[in-house]
Formats: sequence, C-alpha cells, structure tokens
Amino acid sequence: MDRDSPAAHRAVRIENPDEVGNTAWQSRAVEPTAYENALADALEQAFEHGAQSLEQIVYSLNAQALADPDQRAWTVDRFRAAMARLGA
Repeated sequence: MDRDSPAAHRAVRIENPDEVGNTAWQSRAVEPTAYENALADALEQAFEHGAQSLEQIVYSLNAQALADPDQRAWTVDRFRAAMARLGA
C-alpha cells in the first residue's frame, strides 16, 4: 500500500486477545444443542466420505440414521429448510 494513500492514514484497531472474550459459538447467542452437534458430526462424516451434492449429503445423513429435526428421514427440501433455520 502506498504510504501516501488515504487508506494508509486511517487508524487501524486490532483487538488484544487478552481483552476479548472468545467463545466456541461466537456467531450464536447460545451454545449448540446436542442435536446440532450430532448433525455437525454427521455432516463431517458425509464430507469425509466424499459427499459433494445435496443429494449425497442427504443420502449420508439418512445412512447414518440421523433423522431431521422432526424425526423424519432427510430430503433435500428438509435439509435446505433446516440449514436456513439453523443459520438464521
């Protein structure tokens, strides 16, 4: 960056790690539930075994016997809805 540019003269504030709280779920208001952790583990398994499409992810979740939040088998639409709800 050019030392004479306007960006070079803006103050930059870097947080001191000793002064900032660091929780494992920083972008959430609460800790993940047991179900959310189980879903995360199942998704990791799906990706570790090569799942790349929504269909492959859904197949893997069902093969791992992890039901959707309503205790039904996963479908692509249910997966999308669950991810939208969890990401809200």
